[in-house]
Amino acid sequence: MLGLAGLLGMLAMGIFADLAGAEQEEPSPESDESGDGGGDLGQGEESAASSMLDYVLGEADLPANETASTQDMEVTAAAGIALEGTEGQDILSGQEGNDTIEGLGADDQINGRAGDDSLSGGAGNDWLVGEDGADSLAGESGRDTLVGGDGDDQLRGGAENDMLAGQNGDDLLIGGAGHDALIGGAGADSLLAGAGDDALQGNGGDDHLIGGFGADTIDGGDGNDLILSGGSADPFAVAGEHDGVDYLNGGTGDDLLVLGALDHATGGEGADIFAFGEWGTAGPAMIHDYDPAEDQLVLVYDPAAHPDPRLSIDAAHEDGSVFLSLDGMRVAEVANGEGLSPHDVTLRALNNPQAA
Repeated sequence: MLGLAGLLGMLAMGIFADLAGAEQEEPSPESDESGDGGGDLGQGEESAASSMLDYVLGEADLPANETASTQDMEVTAAAGIALEGTEGQDILSGQEGNDTIEGLGADDQINGRAGDDSLSGGAGNDWLVGEDGADSLAGESGRDTLVGGDGDDQLRGGAENDMLAGQNGDDLLIGGAGHDALIGGAGADSLLAGAGDDALQGNGGDDHLIGGFGADTIDGGDGNDLILSGGSADPFAVAGEHDGVDYLNGGTGDDLLVLGALDHATGGEGADIFAFGEWGTAGPAMIHDYDPAEDQLVLVYDPAAHPDPRLSIDAAHEDGSVFLSLDGMRVAEVANGEGLSPHDVTLRALNNPQAA
């Protein structure tokens, strides 16, 4: 399955860069329902989701994202100093400068206030609030609550079940090992799930939301969002490496949703792109609200494994849903897909797939 590590690696290393200007492949006909996958992402006015797909495939940029200590006490730091708590329950506050505050043990309350602050909860169930400035918050161990406030903040969860809220600004939220809730705000946020069963909510702005290794629920909210299913580090994972069923919801705006095996996707309002492929044999992805009038279906494949790709479309259930198959392997199910033809599906070859 296309996963967190795999997608981040692709974005970082430009694995998809060879797709720039690539021709659309014409798969060999397999039946009356087979065809050339002639859907064209390049025709007409380009949607925001299409621009994001070009970005993911490496073809374009995204359009215009002294020390004091306490013992179970409340302490307010002088502006810009480092403040260290104790193994007890501390209430620690910064001031106008760029403060560094560490809670250490027990259940601490830490408030950075103004400035670009670095806050660390340590052990215990901590509450960290950055307020103004570009803050860095780390929950570490315990069930922590991290609130960024205004500014472009970085929030990182820890080992247990944490809640991270970016609020205003373009924030980076990273989940940890537990079952975390990551909530963006009004800005263009990046939310990265961790190992547990996480819930990601982008809210306003053009957000990037990336699932992790658990069964995640991802909601883009308003804006033109990039939503990636998570899981295995190998983008062409084999059976047995499936990480869990993810639920992707684009919300409003022109969204790009990248699905793995068995994942469910709802694009919502706007011109959305559903991208899927042979990224795990656990079962086909499920697309719930494909609208041929505005949405697009993109099948990404490995040309080394499929030098002459054959796309076929078969009825799935009496309710009108259909299966999309690549060389006989079912990769996606499309609800209300009656009348769907191979010309409605765009094939994109991955010209430089990485080995596991």
